[in-house]
Amino acid sequence: MILYNTTFCVDEPYAAELIDFLKTTFIPAAYDSGLYHALLTRVRAPREQNGLNGNYTVSYALQLRVPTDEICHKFVDDVLPRIFSNMGHNLQQSLHVYCTELDVIHDHDRDGDSR
Repeated sequence: MILYNTTFCVDEPYAAELIDFLKTTFIPAAYDSGLYHALLTRVRAPREQNGLNGNYTVSYALQLRVPTDEICHKFVDDVLPRIFSNMGHNLQQSLHVYCTELDVIHDHDRDGDSR
């Protein structure tokens, strides 16, 4: 199993818009593509100022489970570009996105204690 993590760093004035976009557009599109078990979290970090525009930023991490490499590649290559093209202009301009694919070694809730 793959854990697909996307970290979004957004200017604070657009944080609510980002969360709404993730809940109404990004996550449903991911689920339609075969990803599942979405977990959206706010990153606990000191406030940082965007050097380009002076706004403070906030970061969120969205983790989704992916059953196969094929589904992951199709999501990244075909679905993500469409998702981001549907994002509003102001949000696009105030957002940085970092994606990471992680191989799940052990899922204690699923696999139990392996002692």
